[in-house]
Amino acid sequence: MDDITLKKIGVVYQPPGIVLLYKEKNQYKKRTMPVRDLNSSCDCHQLAQRLKSRHKKYLANLNVIRIEKLIRLAQLNLKGVNQIVALNMMRKEFEIDPAEDLNKLTDQELKRRKEIMDLTFEKNSIGKDHPEFVYDKEVVFSSKKTTTDWDSGSSAASTPINSPQRDSQML
Repeated sequence: MDDITLKKIGVVYQPPGIVLLYKEKNQYKKRTMPVRDLNSSCDCHQLAQRLKSRHKKYLANLNVIRIEKLIRLAQLNLKGVNQIVALNMMRKEFEIDPAEDLNKLTDQELKRRKEIMDLTFEKNSIGKDHPEFVYDKEVVFSSKKTTTDWDSGSSAASTPINSPQRDSQML
């Protein structure tokens, strides 16, 4: 199997397509993949899955949500939406609401939210090749503690069962 390293991915508006810049066998290449059946009312997630399966050699390691976002940009362009407005709409559309109760979602909706979370994690994480990467980094958070119903009770109940402090309290 060929060793393909994806360098950049982008969108072409006319005709609608996804552009890849990748490295294969120490040579940089460009590939444009047309997005067929794109119209103003189609399901972008389904199109992204079809595109990923059709071009699995190039898109195997890519999150389907990332492809879907690019297809959605092309779709908004077809509708005549300005690029800056479209990017703001995309940001809101693919954002996770921290107050949302994920327990009440269907399995399909939950899977989609997890894919979005994975994409956000990948975007914010730094790899071990990054100059600011620190192995086993420890951070002390200095935030104001808020009391909840879980906090009320005896100190022995709030101490973990397998803690040496609890053992000394019991004696």
